[in-house]
Amino acid sequence: MNFKMKNCRLCGNTFQQTNREQNYCSVVCKIKDNIIIDDNDCWNFTGYRTKFGYGQITYHRRCELVHRFMCESVYGPAPMDKPFTLHSCDNPPCCNPDHLRWGSPKENTNDMMERNRHRCGNSKGEQIGTSKLTEVQVIEIINKLKNYKYGDCTKLAKEYKIGVDVISAIYHNKTWKHLPR
Repeated sequence: MNFKMKNCRLCGNTFQQTNREQNYCSVVCKIKDNIIIDDNDCWNFTGYRTKFGYGQITYHRRCELVHRFMCESVYGPAPMDKPFTLHSCDNPPCCNPDHLRWGSPKENTNDMMERNRHRCGNSKGEQIGTSKLTEVQVIEIINKLKNYKYGDCTKLAKEYKIGVDVISAIYHNKTWKHLPR
């Protein structure tokens, strides 16, 4: 099929269409035509958004996150040690390259914790909805593990009807860290 030459809806450049629905000369033009700039200079994508609020487009029959696409178009591909796209504005629909940078998993986690965007907020212990233990029970477990002997984790797991991995995580201070040891 031969498609005609067309002018880009945003920038006016002439381009060869590759399908009938194509109205833009590039993905960047398609994105820029679907943003609203707010008072913080955020380029808020107005097209489809994921359940987490990130803009998403289809490009070469693949779903692409708009902020990642914009970051890559300006700064090049993500470095191997920095595969995450971080927002300085903490605004998921924003795709302004000035607000984006590549970051490591650790930087991404630190950003998330500093800005209180992690899923469980500041919840600890039994405030977390999936917790099967109360603080009283965990304190009992901690006290019982002070004179730890081989096999204690298995016995305690059966006693409290939880997994051995949960007891081990308490013992190694990986969970319930806020409780005194």
